[in-house]
Amino acid sequence: MVEAIDPSGTLARALPPIVSSRKPVGTVRQTVAKEFGFSPRTLVACGSGDNVMGAVGTASVIPGRVTMGLGTSGVINLHSDILPNDLDRSIQVFCALDEGWLPTTCTMNATSSTSLLQRLFEIKIEQVEALISEGTAGADGVRIFPYFNGERMPPLPQARAVMKGLSFDNFTRANLMRAAAESVAFSLKWGFDKIPGKLRKAEPFRLTGGGANSGAWRQILADVFDTEVVRVKWDEGGAFGAALLALTVDQRQKGISTTLKEVCNQYVDLDYGKSTRPTANVSSIYRELYEEFCETLKVEFFDD
Repeated sequence: MVEAIDPSGTLARALPPIVSSRKPVGTVRQTVAKEFGFSPRTLVACGSGDNVMGAVGTASVIPGRVTMGLGTSGVINLHSDILPNDLDRSIQVFCALDEGWLPTTCTMNATSSTSLLQRLFEIKIEQVEALISEGTAGADGVRIFPYFNGERMPPLPQARAVMKGLSFDNFTRANLMRAAAESVAFSLKWGFDKIPGKLRKAEPFRLTGGGANSGAWRQILADVFDTEVVRVKWDEGGAFGAALLALTVDQRQKGISTTLKEVCNQYVDLDYGKSTRPTANVSSIYRELYEEFCETLKVEFFDD
């Protein structure tokens, strides 16, 4: 790619070398160590992107394990020990840091959607949770496609948000908030379903991000995906993952035989007080609503 951009080699000579995240590239500069009070022997190593670090921070480091991040945007990645072939090209595949791969899907609009309604209704965050809980599965027919900022999954960068099915009877704050939360779950599932099922295994999805603190939203996710979901104890999955990687690099440099998987298993804790299982009758409702969601996408957003 670099040669295609600049066959002269000038660009290639200007770029730093590609190195492993598992090995130090040196020690911190003396001026930096002095400014921040670091030991001059402090190691420096390459990290990774936010999605990969978020997977590490939830110990998504073994094949089949799934991490779901529910923040301003929504992210799902799945750890795989084989490189998936013939994936939908809207799925990003990252290199996992120890071994394996991370097929990843990401939405632009997640908790940002409910935050917009929160500001519109002029309510506190606690009331958002209450309104989602007050609504019922399907939000009495209200449908929201929350593409306020366009969308990358589904790939609709020029799209804008749409509300459908509004009537005198169902036009309530609870239904709007519930529909917004459901639509995020449907969008995430739309992307996740493009990852081959043979790569998955039956264990709870690991949740992180602000939206994962919501019991009502966790229940929607459990019911839509028809699987148990559990919150990790740390809010900042990406930052925690970076710390775990740094610890692994430091121990290896000291001659301690360890793997990132072992470090994650030691330090990543799940909050089973925030574990949610699907409800069979509700999951069946959401299966039908998800099919409706996919059909609407096909007809109204993708068909010419």
